[in-house]
Amino acid sequence: MGLVDELSVYLLSKENLKRDQSELDAVLEAETFFLEYLLPDFCNRHSIRVVHAGIKQYLPDSMNHQLEKLCNQTKGYLKKRINLLLGYHPLDEINDACARTSDEVCIEDLWVSSEVDLVIRTGGGSAMLSNFLPLQCGYANFAIVEDFFNDFTEEQFVRVYNDALALGMKIGL
Repeated sequence: MGLVDELSVYLLSKENLKRDQSELDAVLEAETFFLEYLLPDFCNRHSIRVVHAGIKQYLPDSMNHQLEKLCNQTKGYLKKRINLLLGYHPLDEINDACARTSDEVCIEDLWVSSEVDLVIRTGGGSAMLSNFLPLQCGYANFAIVEDFFNDFTEEQFVRVYNDALALGMKIGL
């Protein structure tokens, strides 16, 4: 197994989609580009399955098309997984799980069906969780990074990961 077998990336919350269209255009364009041109090659090279966590109807058609295409192209990869939170809100996740289960809802019923070990909060030093997987992050370690996601490097990730291990983070790999 690799360094990380499951990664959840918070790209766009339900609340983000309520922003003024002039604020959203650049973000939507960049994230659609990410889905269409950057992530497919990376996922195929490393045999990573892409899973959407969110409500498709909240997203623009062009983004939905690229997301669905990517999820279908990678569905055969079973050992590694990237959860893409797009159009995500935790109450939608819970409501969806309740609608699909006749029993008590457990973590395995959620869109992101495993606990999070480490949260890396990028973006200017904000310490806010911003509704990022609140049920799954109950016992997660938390690292705050000044750089925004686009500037976050692999070297920074390894440093944050190793720092968390040194502090006793339990890795469920």
